Amino acid sequence: MAYVTQQFGCAGGRGCGCSSCGCRSRLGEWYVRDDDDDDDEARPVPTAKPPRPAVAPRAAPRIGWLGEPPTTAPAQGPDTMERICRSARELIQGTDHFGMRITVHQQNRIRCIVAGVCQPDFDDRYLTGQGVLDYNNGLYSEPYYARARQWLLPEFAVRAGTLRPDQDLWRTLIRIDDDIIQGRGKINYYYHTHGEATPIRIRRLRDWVARQQDNRRSIYWCYRP
Repeated sequence: MAYVTQQFGCAGGRGCGCSSCGCRSRLGEWYVRDDDDDDDEARPVPTAKPPRPAVAPRAAPRIGWLGEPPTTAPAQGPDTMERICRSARELIQGTDHFGMRITVHQQNRIRCIVAGVCQPDFDDRYLTGQGVLDYNNGLYSEPYYARARQWLLPEFAVRAGTLRPDQDLWRTLIRIDDDIIQGRGKINYYYHTHGEATPIRIRRLRDWVARQQDNRRSIYWCYRP
């Protein structure tokens, strides 16, 4: 049933309630059946959409670190120090790689480091600024030395069975140079601020660095005055 606006004139102006006049509500509105409406039309039946063609799945690329281009598969290893040396020699020919630029002085020092660590019987030990502080504060009975080869080709990289990206290698070479500079700077800081009262452990480290700078087989040969 549907409401129709109020109507008059049926049976003398009154609703009689007969079958021809229809039923009237208390509000004076007339009810008529929906099937009596002339404006009802049958709705069209929607047709089924044609199926989409099948698309072959594609392998999703690996998402790397910030700034690292995605790769579909890592280069296979396991990596070796020989390959690291080849890549490092090529990288150090320039001063700007992967958005990380170095000075000419840094380039000369790093080139010297690469030439040394790629030779047998080379002493790649060096002191970091944190290593100087830890030894002076008594955390170790002997100085703790970092090793350049372990930074360039760490054990976890060998176990991973993949080749180290050149971007990581370039960043590591810069990090080694920075650590050596900071270690020497920390020793010099103690001498500048303490003078004759410089702790004995700092004096030992200074003497060790001085001897290493005169040793052609030491990484400190690259940092001699």
